[in-house]
Amino acid sequence: MKTNVSKQATPRRRLVRRLLIAATVACVSLGVVGIGVVAAVGVGIRQALEKSGYIEVWTDADGFFVDGVPYGPNDWNKIDLYFPKEIAPERSRGAVLFIHGGAWNAGNRQDMAGFARRTAKGGYVAASLGYMLAGDKTKDVYSMNAVMDEIDAALKTLKEEATKRGAPLEKVALSGDSAGGHIATLYAYSRGKNAPLPVVFVAPRVGPSDFHLETWPNLDPETVAGIVSIMTRKLTSVEDLKAKTPETEAAIASISPAAFAENGGAIPTLAAFGGEDNLVPTPHRERLVAALEKSGVKFDVVDFPNSGHMLASDPEATERRRELFFEYADRYLNVVPETENAAE
Repeated sequence: MKTNVSKQATPRRRLVRRLLIAATVACVSLGVVGIGVVAAVGVGIRQALEKSGYIEVWTDADGFFVDGVPYGPNDWNKIDLYFPKEIAPERSRGAVLFIHGGAWNAGNRQDMAGFARRTAKGGYVAASLGYMLAGDKTKDVYSMNAVMDEIDAALKTLKEEATKRGAPLEKVALSGDSAGGHIATLYAYSRGKNAPLPVVFVAPRVGPSDFHLETWPNLDPETVAGIVSIMTRKLTSVEDLKAKTPETEAAIASISPAAFAENGGAIPTLAAFGGEDNLVPTPHRERLVAALEKSGVKFDVVDFPNSGHMLASDPEATERRRELFFEYADRYLNVVPETENAAE
C-alpha cells in the first residue's frame, strides 16, 4: 500500500498500533542485550561475550580513543573513534565502522567496542556508531531510510575527524552484529558505492538478509508484518505479505540486503551465521548466499555449526572469521600500487 502509516484513518491506526506492538515483541525476542549490563546478568554470559568477541582489553599503549563525537543533532548521533598507536601510511586511508545489534530498538555504540579495539590494534582506524532506534521516542520519524541517512552523516564526520588526527580516509568497511549486521549490509549494498566514504567490503555477523515470511519461520506472521511496517512506514498486513503484491514486494526489497545484492548492489562480503541460531535462522543464510552467488562478487561465509545467535561455541570458526576479516582489510582497505589494482 502506498499510503504513509502516519496518515491512516482511525481503523487503520488501530491496526498499525497492533502491528507495532507485535513488532516490539519481536524486537524483544530478537534482541541482544547491551553488553553494559553483563555484570548484572552473570559470569556465563560474560564468558560467552568474550568467546564471541565483544570484549577486548584496551590501554594507552594500544592507541587513542575519542568518545562520543557528534555527527548529527540528536543525542544518539555519536560515534566512538579508535586510532592505532602508530598509523601506518598504507592503512591510513581506510577505516572500519561497526554497528551494534539489539533488534533495531535497543543496544548502544559501546556494545561494539571489543571489535573496534581489536581492529585498531590490527593497525586500522575503527569507529562504533550510535544510531536511531525504533521506539516511542522516534515513532514519528523512524524508518530504515532515516537510519541510512544517519550513516551518511556519520561517515562524513568520520572522514573529517580522522583527517584532523593524521589519517586522511578514502574508504571504509562496515561490520555489525544481528540488527547491526542487517543495517551494515543494507547500507553497503544500497548506498555503499556512492557513500561519503565508499564502502569496499562488509562483514556482518548473524545479520537478517530478507523480510519475506518464509525467511522468518521462527516469528509469527503479524510480527514480520509489523517489522516491515515500522521499517518502511508503509502499512503492511499479513495478507499483503502472503499475496506478494507489487507494492509489498517493493517495500520488502527496500529493506532487504539480499534484494539489493541481486540487483547490482553487492560488494565483497564476509558473513557469519550460527547453525543453532533460533533468532536469525538458516533461511537468512541461504537467501544471502543465493543473492551473492548471483551477483558474482567475492564473498565468504563462515559457519558456526554449534553456535546460537552469539556465535560463542565454535572457537575454530571464531579464529577463522578473524583471520578472514583482516585478510579482507588487507586486500580492500590498504593502499596498494596501481599495478596490483589493475591485476585484480
